[in-house]
Amino acid sequence: IKDCLINPDFWRENIHPDDCDCVFADQASLYKEGHHVHEYRFRKKDGGYLWVLDELRLTYDSAGNPHEIVGSLLDITERKKAETNLHKQMELNQTLIHSSPLYYKSIDAECNITLMNNALRNALGIPSDEVIGKKHLLNLFPEEDREKVSELFNDLVVNGKLPINENRLIARDRRDLHIAWQGKTIYTETGEFDYAFAMGLDITERKKAKKEKVELEFQLRQSQKMEAIGTLAGGIAHDFNNILMSIIGRVELIKKFEVSDNIPVQQKLDLVLNAAYRARDLVKQILLFSRH
Repeated sequence: IKDCLINPDFWRENIHPDDCDCVFADQASLYKEGHHVHEYRFRKKDGGYLWVLDELRLTYDSAGNPHEIVGSLLDITERKKAETNLHKQMELNQTLIHSSPLYYKSIDAECNITLMNNALRNALGIPSDEVIGKKHLLNLFPEEDREKVSELFNDLVVNGKLPINENRLIARDRRDLHIAWQGKTIYTETGEFDYAFAMGLDITERKKAKKEKVELEFQLRQSQKMEAIGTLAGGIAHDFNNILMSIIGRVELIKKFEVSDNIPVQQKLDLVLNAAYRARDLVKQILLFSRH
C-alpha cells in the first residue's frame, strides 16, 4: 500500500506487460458508463503474477462531475487456471475424436448434424461446411436403405440406444461405404432429447472379402483394433474425468465459500461450470464407447 501511495505509476508498472495497454484503453468506458469490470494479471511481491478481477465505479460530486474512482479486486487465479485446464481438456477431447480412425457424428434435436469427425468427412469426400448445421443427410444413403435408416434414428431418439447395425453410405465419388454403427442419445437434466451421437467402423473391406479365411482374419484385426482403441479411450477418459471433477469441485467451492455474494463472478463461474459439465458429458461418451 505504501508503494502505491508513494509511486503514482505503481499500478501501471505492476500490471503484466501484455495486459497493460488493454487495461488502460478499456478505462475509457468507465467514464462513459460509470462502471467497468476487467481482468488482468498483476505482479506479486515475489515477482510472480496473479489474475485479478478489477471492478471500477466512478463516483460524482453534487454537481454531477466525476469525483473519484472506487475499485475492488478479486483474486481469480484459480478460476483462470481452471479455465485453462478445461480448455486443454476440451482440445484433447476434440483431438481424440478427430484423430480417431472410427467415424463419429452427432445430431441435435432438430436433426441437424452438429459434429462429423475428419475420418468420416474424408471418407465421404464432403467438406465441413456442407454438413455441420445441415439436416441429417439421408441422401448419403442408398434410396432403398433410407426408410430403414429413418426407423433406426427414430428408435435412437425413443429408446436412447442404437444397437450395432450396418448400413451403406455413398461417398461423393459414388463409392459404397459399409459401416457398422453404434449410438446413444444424450438427454437434458429434465429428460428431454438433447443430442444423439454414433460411432462407426468402416467395414467396406470386410464386405469385399470373398474367402472365409480372409474375412475371418479381417474381422480379428478389426476386433483387436477396436479393443485397443476402446482401452486407450477408456484410460484417457478416466484421467480426463478425474481432472474435470477436480476443476468442477474447486469452482463450486469458490462459488460457495469465496464469492457467494459477488453476482458477476458467480455468473462467470457458472459459465466455467457449464463448460466443465459439457466436457464431462463428452468424457462419458468416450467411456461408454470403451465399455462396448
